[in-house]
Amino acid sequence: MPINIIAEIGVNHNGNLNLALEMIDEAKLAGADTVKFQSFKADSLATVDARKANYQLEIDANETQHQMLKRLELSEDMHHKIIEHCDRRNIEVLFSPFDVDDVLLLNKLGQKFFKIPSGEIVNVPYLRLIGEVAEKIIISTGMSNSDEVKIALSILSEGKKLDKSDI
Repeated sequence: MPINIIAEIGVNHNGNLNLALEMIDEAKLAGADTVKFQSFKADSLATVDARKANYQLEIDANETQHQMLKRLELSEDMHHKIIEHCDRRNIEVLFSPFDVDDVLLLNKLGQKFFKIPSGEIVNVPYLRLIGEVAEKIIISTGMSNSDEVKIALSILSEGKKLDKSDI
């Protein structure tokens, strides 16, 4: 089985497209096969007055969780530019979407490789949609028990394009 080295960029681009593109280039130079980003909308993840975690407060105590997430979001245009840049650099791109709208956006942009965050493993509509549109899937199971993993695999396997060997 081939090994795929994934460079976890996540939100470390700090919402800066140029930094994201530089990080892709560095990942390619380091020998990564794939780069991974997070795809989300702050409004879907946090209320306007949600508090940050203590470790986040140590970095910047003057913004809320929502403000931080808003700053780290990738716009549709940024997603498009990241995908184009990865195509030019011959490195695969992978996104972790956090809700159905994010999956729909990524599908519209032609993405077929998804990483399911562990917190979404019980999100049935989300899993069904990914099962329908994904060709490759990585599932994080860190917040899950074995029954939740089995159910998620069953839901994903219902997708018309998904073969169990891809999971």
